[in-house]
Amino acid sequence: MSKEPAPHTELLACLDEFKEASDTYFKKFNEFYPLFKKGVEGIFGPSELYELALKAQCLVGMLGPTATRRLKYVGFGMLFPFDNPVDWYEWKEAIVRRSIPQSIYFSIAIRLDSEIARIRFFLDRGKWDDYQLLSDSEYLVSKERYAGYWKELEETGSPSKSGPVDAQLVPSSTFSINELNINLKSESEAVNNLDKWQKRSEIWANIIDVVTKSLGVKI
Repeated sequence: MSKEPAPHTELLACLDEFKEASDTYFKKFNEFYPLFKKGVEGIFGPSELYELALKAQCLVGMLGPTATRRLKYVGFGMLFPFDNPVDWYEWKEAIVRRSIPQSIYFSIAIRLDSEIARIRFFLDRGKWDDYQLLSDSEYLVSKERYAGYWKELEETGSPSKSGPVDAQLVPSSTFSINELNINLKSESEAVNNLDKWQKRSEIWANIIDVVTKSLGVKI
């Protein structure tokens, strides 16, 4: 008698493929982060980076509308903002022009990994219908916390920071600049003190490894 396939086998395979692509992308993303690798990537950028981004974007769509909305809520679109050399170039120029801190992307990547783990938890238990009942924001931290960062740069009046807010980098709404400064400072401190974290966590081990190598943090 043939054994019945595990529930949601296709979704689990898609999630695994997304996780693998996301991990590879994140390493490449930090390797070529514009503030540290100026010029080495060439005018069209590292093709593997936006090819991986396109793959990840497609795989997220295959996980269904609830997972897509929730991953976008924590900042998927900010970490994967391009899928071609033109958009990559515009993104790179915006990062350099506005000196966007890399710690923002480390924080988003960790939150994405947490949601990936949550998706797997539901799928492994055959509770996918229950996952789809979650709201877009339940248990999550919104990418909106970064909205004011770009607004703050607009308000400084600095010539090097002038120009319209880059839509692909930041959500549309804003909030208290003072609150934002505290959040960014806390996140930056967290990223730079990863030696105090649980570095072997099953969820975050890969990202923490990338962060420590990128920033030179000793483990």
